Amino acid sequence: MNISIQQRIESLHDHLYANSNIRNTAAIGTEVLKILHVAIFLEKKENKIPAFYFSNYEIMQIKNGNEIFCLNIASNIQKKFQQLCKDWHIYEESTNISLDNNSIAYVCGAFNEIIISDSSKDILGDTIESIRSQWVKSLGGQFFTDQRVTELAINMLDFNPFKGDDLVDLCSGTGGFLLAGIRKIKVELGKKHKENEIEEKLEKITELSIKGREIDSEIADIANGTIAALLGTKINKVVEYGDSLRLDPLGLDSNIKYNTHKCAASNPPFGVKISIKDRNLLNLFELGKMSNTNLKEANKSVTVTTRSLDILFLEQNLKILKPGVGRLAIVLPYQIVSGPQTKYIRDWLIKNARIIAIVDLPSETFQPHTGTKTVLLIAQKRIKPLNNLNNLKNEKIFMGIPKWIGHDRRGRPVFKKDKNGKLNSEILTDFPQLLNYFNEYSRENTISNNDICFTTTIENILKDPLIRLNALYYKPIKESNNVIINDNWKKEKIRDVVEKIFYPGRFKRNYVNKELDAVPFLGGTNISQLFITNYKMLSTNDPKLEELKVKKGWILVTRSGSTGIISSVPVAWDGFAISEHVIRIIPNDKILPGEYIQLFLKTRYAQNIISQGVFGSVIDEITPEFLGEIEIPIPNDKSIIKRLSKAMKSVEEHRQQAIIQMNESISIIESYFYSNGD
Repeated sequence: MNISIQQRIESLHDHLYANSNIRNTAAIGTEVLKILHVAIFLEKKENKIPAFYFSNYEIMQIKNGNEIFCLNIASNIQKKFQQLCKDWHIYEESTNISLDNNSIAYVCGAFNEIIISDSSKDILGDTIESIRSQWVKSLGGQFFTDQRVTELAINMLDFNPFKGDDLVDLCSGTGGFLLAGIRKIKVELGKKHKENEIEEKLEKITELSIKGREIDSEIADIANGTIAALLGTKINKVVEYGDSLRLDPLGLDSNIKYNTHKCAASNPPFGVKISIKDRNLLNLFELGKMSNTNLKEANKSVTVTTRSLDILFLEQNLKILKPGVGRLAIVLPYQIVSGPQTKYIRDWLIKNARIIAIVDLPSETFQPHTGTKTVLLIAQKRIKPLNNLNNLKNEKIFMGIPKWIGHDRRGRPVFKKDKNGKLNSEILTDFPQLLNYFNEYSRENTISNNDICFTTTIENILKDPLIRLNALYYKPIKESNNVIINDNWKKEKIRDVVEKIFYPGRFKRNYVNKELDAVPFLGGTNISQLFITNYKMLSTNDPKLEELKVKKGWILVTRSGSTGIISSVPVAWDGFAISEHVIRIIPNDKILPGEYIQLFLKTRYAQNIISQGVFGSVIDEITPEFLGEIEIPIPNDKSIIKRLSKAMKSVEEHRQQAIIQMNESISIIESYFYSNGD
């Protein structure tokens, strides 16, 4: 989207909320959508392109609220809206635009010279997202999916109704995935038919092959209105209103049925705050009854607590697909595909579906509405679930890690730069390149050398104790190509050369004043600091104190937030308490000096490996188990270890002296401030 359009949309809601006769975000979104539908009607039916075209003088009249001028604009828009209702049947014929005249004119002016029906852009979707995102977020945790993601998903699904495919979205929202499917149909029609033949065929194919379901009736209406406006014709409701988790097993209440459909694409509401607690509903799902410790619990009578919606929707999407044929594209939070507590989900998924592709989406994808990290997963339903995973060896998987979604963390468009560093009008995104590589892989089962995608196998994934399904974990490390381990070196897992790797459990922090019998408490940000000024204190009577205390020589690794910061416990911190957000490694110097391990963990090679072990949808985390699995190169020549350890020990001794001198110097200068009671 052009940056000027984005800026206009962002300011539109604020103006209407402050100045129009409507002070409800949801209602404002509905009224703006009506006007945009009028624009599409004018462009498609009356060939008035763009629908809204005003001179600079006329724009000033709108902004200044010239009542006669605004009345003329609003009257014409209301008239065209009534004609739209009769011809397209998107709204009841008795419906009107409820905004006042000045506000109607203001909306038209906000979209001056913009072609609303441009199929290469999703003006309606972007406008609804901008105006209603906070409202929808507060009601149901939904986030509209970026058009680049929906189009990538539909193309990677290889959705093609001309080969018998249909497309279902169980969480349709405003219809993003379905609109992408319709655009794909239109592209395919354009290859074989003339322009005047496309619209009629597009309508028929859409009615047969595009299906959606949405639990919010108002959003379902918006989706249907948007689809009808895109087609420019009357069409039965594509998106039905209803709870997709409560489908009738016989399909009596819906045109969506189990074990039937060829393609499904969805972005379910995600987050632990949006959870199902209804035990009757949870018992309908295998994933509603499983725990991370025992998959067999699905077949037992167990106590069910809660499940987040995204987990249940993953299973429901597979349920509606035709066995052995049906394909799924679904957006999932990073936690589900990589977190230790969700391994049971991945185990279940691999038994029930063949993983085709995994794309780690850029962190900005759903910002500014949420910072949750997500992946796009493409899978195909198996003919029947596997009993175990032992025989899976030859299934190849495409993995992608695109860098740019096309907007920044605030939702503002990001543009490419030319050779001179100047911005141009082209959006910065590598999604088209990723799709090209995927198409190459689909044709030739190989990928040209590049830095955004690669392949792995299910056999390789099953070697991981957590069977992670995020692409980053399997990304080849370039530095590893230069690491030569010959007969004079060996590799050992860190867990095999240390005494223990752990972190204490969570606890309630009861801080006290800085008294003589209190113990300093350090956070993760403190461990790499030379002089600490912002530490807190814990009472010596704190029941968790001993568990939190560290000893000199222990290696410290931050495990959440800014993961992978490496430090050690100097003599000055011996006996201090340190946060549970810091992993402790207790060296075993009889096997391998702690200084050598610490030095290795600071290398670029080790840091790259640590970054691959990050999981968590909102806060980055790593586990002690993952650190323990990292292989550390060890020379057979012990003199090398001795020399490097001696150097690192010298660094630590100088650090200790620096801490002492810094504390002494600060004490001296403070004595001048507070001496003699002055």
